[in-house]
Amino acid sequence: MYRDDVLYYDKTIERYSTTKRSKGYLEFSEMFKIDPAFQGLKFDKKDRLRSDTHEQVNFKRLRDAFLSKDLRKFEELKQEPLRILTEVFQFLLGVDPLEGTYAEHRIKEVVGMGSKVTEVYKLKTATHKLNKIDRFAPELQEHVKSEIYDFCQFFGYFEQEGSDVPFQFFPKPAQ
Repeated sequence: MYRDDVLYYDKTIERYSTTKRSKGYLEFSEMFKIDPAFQGLKFDKKDRLRSDTHEQVNFKRLRDAFLSKDLRKFEELKQEPLRILTEVFQFLLGVDPLEGTYAEHRIKEVVGMGSKVTEVYKLKTATHKLNKIDRFAPELQEHVKSEIYDFCQFFGYFEQEGSDVPFQFFPKPAQ
C-alpha cells in the first residue's frame, strides 16, 4: 500500500515519486484532503485503505479517477513483457527512453530468460487461456458481471468476436 514515507505526489504535473523532489510534491495522504475522488479515505495502522463510513466515499468518482490513469494489466505483462516493463520503468524512473540504462539491461536480461523462470501456473493446454469461470455458479457469474461491468468493459475482459486474447473470458452481458 502507498505510505507517506515511500510515495509522494505532485498534483500539478500528475507525477508520483519515491522522493520529495520539490515543494510541489505532497505526501500521498494529502491527496485524500485535496482530491475529491479520495475524499473520506484514509490509511489504518496496517496501511490498508479505509473509510469511516461508506457514504463518505464517492466510489464512482474514485473509479473514474483510477480509470483515467494509464493502467497496465497482468495479462498484458504476460503477453508483451518487454514493452510493458519498459513502459513501467520509464514511468517509475522518469526516464524516456531507457536506452543505455541499467534498467534496460536488466529488463532485457530477465525477459530473455523466458517465462519458464517465473511461471507460477500454466495456461490450459487446449485453449491457452486462464479460464476458470466454469467453477463458479451461473448466478454468481451474472452478479459479478453486473457489479463490475464497467471494469470488465474498460479492461477488455468481455469476449469479442474474432479475438484470440487469452483473458477475454466473460461473455458480454445484455446491458
